[in-house]
Amino acid sequence: MVCVLVGTDTWERRWVRYEIARSVVDGKGLLAVDINSIPHHKTRSVEHRGINPLAMMGVGAMADGTFRLYEKVLEQRYGRWDFVWRPYQDYRANVPLPNYLVKPSVGYVVSLDKGARRYDAVADGVWANMAAWLNVAVMDAGRT
Repeated sequence: MVCVLVGTDTWERRWVRYEIARSVVDGKGLLAVDINSIPHHKTRSVEHRGINPLAMMGVGAMADGTFRLYEKVLEQRYGRWDFVWRPYQDYRANVPLPNYLVKPSVGYVVSLDKGARRYDAVADGVWANMAAWLNVAVMDAGRT
């Protein structure tokens, strides 16, 4: 089970992406919990919601029927900056298609946020509901 605690810049962190990738490689459940709605311990204010790291990682279908990991990277294209899917550099072997994702068409990538759930720590009641969220993620992954 991998629970990604999402802050403002979590999506940029290489090791966060690595842990997300490992959850796919290992067939584990996956979920994201936004923590920016919890007031900061020093400023007592909340931060703006960060980009969902699960939207920045995905699984692509190959012509031979296998699947590979992809990540969104920022590149300059046609005179402007844009996010594009690129093969995930830290793991290049085939991966299983997570049970919580729909099968992408050959040559396409489906981002992990299309199947893995995302919660808000305050609005969704992390303290009361985390155990249930973890159980749902395990079931979504097809594990018991």
